[in-house]
Amino acid sequence: MDQYTQKPHFSKDAIQAYVLLHAKFLLSFDGLLLMKYKFRQKVFGLCTQPQCQNQALIPVGVSGNFGVKGVHVYCPRCNAVTKPTNKHDRKVDGSAFGPSFPIDLEDQHRLK
Repeated sequence: MDQYTQKPHFSKDAIQAYVLLHAKFLLSFDGLLLMKYKFRQKVFGLCTQPQCQNQALIPVGVSGNFGVKGVHVYCPRCNAVTKPTNKHDRKVDGSAFGPSFPIDLEDQHRLK
């Protein structure tokens, strides 16, 4: 393999710093607006419960601590928290969103 085909390697400290910055950005006006747009576009998937009628999901961290759990998704209609169906999304650290992100997003924007 040459330098162009190798995957980049980032230190755990660099990843943790990025994740913390991501979580802070999401709470800013621009971050919340971007996430509202992604929510409306159903980027994070749809709830599979029949009574939810394909409700869009919101990413949530089960823990705000880095390295504890991967990201999950929250349904604002039935309040269920589940693992994302996309395997790539399961690799994202949950602290990039934090446990209060759905509440913060719903407080700032009427989503239901």
